[in-house]
This record gives sequence, structure tokens and C-alpha cells, in this order.
Amino acid sequence: MKNLTYGTRSLLVGDDAADVVLRYAATLGRRHGSDSISLAAINSDGDEITAVMLVNASTALIVETSPSSYREQDNAAVIAHLETQLHALEHVPAGRKLDPHDAASSFDEVTES
Repeated sequence: MKNLTYGTRSLLVGDDAADVVLRYAATLGRRHGSDSISLAAINSDGDEITAVMLVNASTALIVETSPSSYREQDNAAVIAHLETQLHALEHVPAGRKLDPHDAASSFDEVTES
């Protein structure tokens, strides 16, 4: 588990989720893009929550390891979606603008399934 700090909030999420969110935020920042991400997490009170965050060029995130014994929340669909988005963002052919429809599916389709 890792602590993902966004603004004044610190959330516990699985290692893979924290790492891909950080990579995605950095990539969006370089591309001057933005997106919202919905993650299953554990808040500072120990409650299971769904956190929705906006990531863009000015997003400040901190990811740090945690000795937490909480059960990791299932973010497999979100992780897969962000990996697809990262692939599309990182493999834009030179001389061509990124088309938002280049990625396999929209975030809404992933979270509604």
C-alpha cells in the first residue's frame, strides 16, 4: 500500500494504482492535458471510499510507501484504463496532435462496467 497525497488529503491505495496515477499525472502535465480519475481508496479515518481527482499540469501529488495493514482496494479496471491512456499519450506520432479517441475506451465506459 502507498499513501497518495493530493492537496491536503492523504489516501491509501495499492502500489500499482499509486504508481500509475503518478505516471499519468506527469505525462498529462508534459502534454498540457487534464483528466479526472476515480480510485477506490482508504481515507485517513480508515473508511473505504471512492476518490475522484482532477489531474493536470499543476497537480501536486506525493506518493510514499506505507506500512499499512489495510486490504488493498480493487482498482484493476482503473489501472488498465490509465495504462491504455498512457500508451496513447506516449506513442503519439510526430507531427500529429493527440486525438482523445486514440485510446481504446473512455474512462466512463471502464467505470460503468
